[in-house]
Amino acid sequence: MVNEFIHQEAGAGVNRAIWNMAWEGATPLRSSQGGGGFRRFGPSGPPALPGTYTATLMVGDSELSGSFELRGDPN
Repeated sequence: MVNEFIHQEAGAGVNRAIWNMAWEGATPLRSSQGGGGFRRFGPSGPPALPGTYTATLMVGDSELSGSFELRGDPN
């Protein structure tokens, strides 16, 4: 799973979710010396690579999936 969004207050009509195009981040471990936390990627994970991904919308018992292509920056 790349990332998961949970939105409790969606209404009828058009709703949107914004993805920062990064994998879900890890939970930091805390050491007995007080260290730990995030270093290289911050609270999110590494960037997602270009390719085909599947988005799945789940509402109650209904589920709808569709694929999309993530393309790299041409510059």
